[in-house]
Amino acid sequence: MKKRFFIGASIALAISFVQAQTTTWAVDFSNAIIKRWPSSINNMTGKGWEYSNGIVLQGIQKVYEYNKDTSYLSYIKKYVDTYVGSSGSLSLSSLDTTAESFDNMQPGMLCLFLNKETGLQKYKTAADYIRMLIARLPKNSAGGFWHKKKYPNQMWCDGIYMGEPFLSQYGFRYSDMGYCDSTATFQPLLLASHAYDQTAKLLYHAWDARDSASWADKTTGLSPAIWSRGMGWFSAGMVDILKYLPKTHPQYAAMITLLGNIAEGLINQCII
Repeated sequence: MKKRFFIGASIALAISFVQAQTTTWAVDFSNAIIKRWPSSINNMTGKGWEYSNGIVLQGIQKVYEYNKDTSYLSYIKKYVDTYVGSSGSLSLSSLDTTAESFDNMQPGMLCLFLNKETGLQKYKTAADYIRMLIARLPKNSAGGFWHKKKYPNQMWCDGIYMGEPFLSQYGFRYSDMGYCDSTATFQPLLLASHAYDQTAKLLYHAWDARDSASWADKTTGLSPAIWSRGMGWFSAGMVDILKYLPKTHPQYAAMITLLGNIAEGLINQCII
């Protein structure tokens, strides 16, 4: 199968340039978001309770943790409180549970943050609900979560970022490490067992357990491309999982080895 790599010089160039800067870039970016969409970040994407809003706000969360500027905390809280009621219930009109999609799980990370930062129980209740939804997502015959209901039996690199870091942190914070850690490690290692390319040391973007998708190789079930954005999702998800995974966990070494191999693969495929 012909491999197509979309990892270019821009990645290495951006990394080297950012390393030469101060942390004010993150502050400037956060301020620009709030200035442009002061009433709600929803106006940026129009997608509601979904990862495209969640990942930007998670970035702003990191800035808040660095400088403790409460305007960032208020902005994150404004978004979450649009959907999380006083009792901790999540608005089902915004969270499409019928889609059974990992894209709607990612903002749960903000509930974990707000519960820790404010101590309010409602955010824990909302996080409990997200944890329950993830446990109920459909799985393929190997036990891998479908990325979405409309993509049956398909595992995507994206999904490892959208759901498993939430589980890892949830398990750590709320003493639910048995299920959460076993799931947060099983899913990426399962996908890697099918999609990892030994030569490139990278993963093909997706795997269809039934080889029925239009893009799936009829023998392997793999997508035809190793996608740089997909590798970004997968790699970032691995880092976030490992942050809360105990070193004594049976799969810790396997996770570290996989992440190290991927890092080597990314470096090797960069064209400088």
